Amino acid sequence: MVHWFSNGVYLLTANEEYSVTQSYNALIGRHERMQEADLVWNSIMMPRHRFIVWLAYQNRLLTKERLQRLNMLAGDEKCNLCVNDQVETQQYLFADCTWTRGVQQALARWSGISFQRQTVKQTLQWLKRRNWKKFHKEVETAIFGALIYHTWKARNWKILRNLIIQAEEVGNQIQKEVKERIESQMSTLQN
Repeated sequence: MVHWFSNGVYLLTANEEYSVTQSYNALIGRHERMQEADLVWNSIMMPRHRFIVWLAYQNRLLTKERLQRLNMLAGDEKCNLCVNDQVETQQYLFADCTWTRGVQQALARWSGISFQRQTVKQTLQWLKRRNWKKFHKEVETAIFGALIYHTWKARNWKILRNLIIQAEEVGNQIQKEVKERIESQMSTLQN
């Protein structure tokens, strides 16, 4: 890291001026730019879905496996949504869990797209590479984002409230939310 402040003196630019931007960049260091940001932060995806997808993209959701690695979990590491006795990793929860696959099948019947069993990052990269119009990509990404959000919500409700949410119910909820969001965006564009 470049020292932006040393011995009581700020690092100056070549023309002897202080630069807030250079100091900020020196503080935070180099970060990889999220290539799929335009998909995650699109206008069709609901804001709460965007946030959860953004965390999942960075592998930052506190799954049981991650909590165990941080020495914060007391209890088992098993997935609460299914009965397969698998460790709850982000990969398992969003791609391999039988509950999630049930929601994916309901969404595939409705939207005609089936998401591969990949990480969130790989799925977003796959969506980005598709040769679709921008609107189509945004809709499919909104469906995927809703899947991630509602899976995470169902997992939390099972753990914290001991409530089981049916996969078919979630599929219907996602359909309703995406349709309403598209209609809302269309009416905004027409005004």
